[in-house]
Amino acid sequence: MDVAAFAHAVGERLGPDVLATLVAAIEPQLDELAADLTKLYQAKIPVYVHFDPAVIYANTRLILGLVATQLSDDSQSLSTDSLASLARHLADQGIPLDPVAHSVQLGARRISGILRERAVELGVSDHVAADVQELAWDWATEGAAVIHAVERDLAVASATRRADFLRQLVAGSLAPAVLADHARLHHLDLSVAYRIACMRPPAGGSLSDVVTVLRVHGATQELPVVDAVVDGMLIAVMPRVPDTVRQPVPVGLGPAVNLTDASRSYAQARLTLHIAEQHDLTGVLELADLGPRTLLAEAEDAAVMLHERHLSPLLDLGRSGAEVADTVLALLAHDRRVNDTASALHLHRNTIHYRLTRFGEVTGLDIDRTADLVLAWWLLNRRQLRDSKGGAADV
Repeated sequence: MDVAAFAHAVGERLGPDVLATLVAAIEPQLDELAADLTKLYQAKIPVYVHFDPAVIYANTRLILGLVATQLSDDSQSLSTDSLASLARHLADQGIPLDPVAHSVQLGARRISGILRERAVELGVSDHVAADVQELAWDWATEGAAVIHAVERDLAVASATRRADFLRQLVAGSLAPAVLADHARLHHLDLSVAYRIACMRPPAGGSLSDVVTVLRVHGATQELPVVDAVVDGMLIAVMPRVPDTVRQPVPVGLGPAVNLTDASRSYAQARLTLHIAEQHDLTGVLELADLGPRTLLAEAEDAAVMLHERHLSPLLDLGRSGAEVADTVLALLAHDRRVNDTASALHLHRNTIHYRLTRFGEVTGLDIDRTADLVLAWWLLNRRQLRDSKGGAADV
């Protein structure tokens, strides 16, 4: 039931002018009721302790006045537009709308009780007076739904604005004056160095859980985390490095930079995320956390040339060459411990030694030499990544 239909229904139940008389009887009490409700809200709704009581009182009085207007008019000309406009006005003041919806219901409870008392005093039957009280609750339910709808609309609009801002920020396309305006709007401090983080929303998982962790651990008391999903990628601007937190997905973290250089931090965060995804790593990671894995994403031209020189002759041998390559890769993964490698591959340790010797003969790489060891590790891991991605060029 919408507000206009509610007012009309009440008027039909009570008869002409009776509802208006009831409302007129309580109007002198609205100021006192608003003061009482202000104290009640501050006691029962935690977020209200952060707002000036005078502001809460003024807005409560507005809501009560709106209730009185709606209740006294049975013309069906009223709509929820006035309540929606009031909700937007409150949101513009920085007042969260969820507790506002709660406060509407608390206020309706008080008003409905007073209406019932006045109805009995005017000789209205107790049954009809109870109907008035019930319909007042219907109005409160309708009003709360309107406020929540406004809250959702504002949240979508806010997320869209944040996404547009972050898209331009990490692209480096914001002029200084425009950046300054956006920084004020999103409570960012241009004098502070920020970290840019990025992650892909988990498939079938909860993005909100990860976002909550980043917002809590990446913010300071003075500065919040600003985040949004931009073109399928969650981007977060954080004033500090998150505390050590466990995450079920990889989160790439760029270096601390001024916001004018956010594109550089984001590029490094994207590279970190890309490499972490290739190696099935999880958690909040910086490029330095990846160790030598970062080499696998660099120097594609040199990698192709070195692959052709060293690995191609081995892999051209077919299955036997692939077995040698896989064995040496496993040996390096086990820090060249032959016994551990043999156990992991279910091979005799002599087979490991034979294949290692064969690797050196065909590739020309001796992993007892530091330079050859690094090169062998790089080429073999690069091959494994390419094979796992179906031969994709970018690793």
